[in-house]
Amino acid sequence: MIFTSGCGLFNSARDKNKDNVVKDRTETAMDTMELTEIPESEVSPIKKDPQIIEIEDDFSAYKKDTYKIGMFIPFNASDSNYDVNDGGDQKFVNYYAGVKLALEEFDQEGHHFEVKVMDSERSPEVVRGKIERGEVKDFDVIVGPYDRNGLSLTAEYGKESKTAVISPWLSSTKITDENPYYIQLRPSLSSHYFKLIDHVNQNFTADEIVLVGRNINSDKNRFRYFQRTYSAINDFNNGNELKEYFINDDSLNYADFAFSNLFVGGGKKAIILPNWNYNDEDFIYSVLRRLNIERGRAEVFVYGMPILFDSEKIDFDFYKNLNIRTCVSEFVDWEDERVKTFMRKFYDKYGDLPTSDAFEGYDMINFIGSNLVKYGINFQLYLEQDRNRYLQTAYNIQKIYDEQDEQFEHIKYLENEHLDLIQYKGNKFVKID
Repeated sequence: MIFTSGCGLFNSARDKNKDNVVKDRTETAMDTMELTEIPESEVSPIKKDPQIIEIEDDFSAYKKDTYKIGMFIPFNASDSNYDVNDGGDQKFVNYYAGVKLALEEFDQEGHHFEVKVMDSERSPEVVRGKIERGEVKDFDVIVGPYDRNGLSLTAEYGKESKTAVISPWLSSTKITDENPYYIQLRPSLSSHYFKLIDHVNQNFTADEIVLVGRNINSDKNRFRYFQRTYSAINDFNNGNELKEYFINDDSLNYADFAFSNLFVGGGKKAIILPNWNYNDEDFIYSVLRRLNIERGRAEVFVYGMPILFDSEKIDFDFYKNLNIRTCVSEFVDWEDERVKTFMRKFYDKYGDLPTSDAFEGYDMINFIGSNLVKYGINFQLYLEQDRNRYLQTAYNIQKIYDEQDEQFEHIKYLENEHLDLIQYKGNKFVKID
């Protein structure tokens, strides 16, 4: 039912490269991240990747002829209102389409994976029932589920049974604890913020950097995180080294000048917009519109979260005039021959172009599968070795510890910290870092 071929199966959506169909906002991109404000007790903002030591051990004792992978995917197929053409359902149909294509390629190479797909129905009770009935006990890897409570149950099962659990959709620091079998593929909010401030720090002086937000607690909390991180990476003894510019909606909508003091004397400015939530979309648009009007002779570089790329409201003039640099976890290089090959294969098989979800599913299975083949059932212990670039992302898996764990003795979980900075140049988006 799910993979009946035909051009109507996969919806095309807006893509800012115009010639390609990828960005699929059937559900807003950030809904899979479940990001929250950064508390003062959050993990330390300073993150330095450890030196990678090549592993030369013999892993033959941990390898199998066939690996079993369980996938919790919320198809909701038992729902009487289920519609394969509905946006939310299409997200996971496309994701699984990418998974299937990757599995076929592994099979052709002689690597065999037995995959069982379970409809989680976005219900933690459904997930709990499958765990309690022993339906997941033979898996070497479990992917998902999508919903937070079901994922927490699965992560705890993985911890007890020593089974790797992959979270491809949700980013949260509170799913599990002291669990080296839990791997979160979505970078956290703090990883996004660190990527922004680190790049700004390398390319601008302190007097050129401005944090822009509203005079409300949520924005002030974000500013504090940036200030602490900026001070730490520069070995300053105290924070508040960066200029903070608070603005209100009235000045954005009705005043003649919202940023009258910001561009005096021209020069160069790096504007950081830390807002990520779609509830802030109108505010973000208004800030960009006024910056575009008021920048004068100043050279402006706006840094921000994935919403700057995903939002339908942002004009291409903003991308060009404000040199918008967006932090994203997934980005496709259309000149990559592997991308072109994948698109041809996908179209030949399904009669439609792949969405971003199809790319994501394809990359995820290639990442898991290649490491299973290389290291065997304990592959999660060696994921830090993987530095491959997949079709739309890479995986920089790091061990996450509690801030109080100064001896680094207890792993909370594993997290992918890879992020790209992209900018619109010429007539397309390109990766700049």
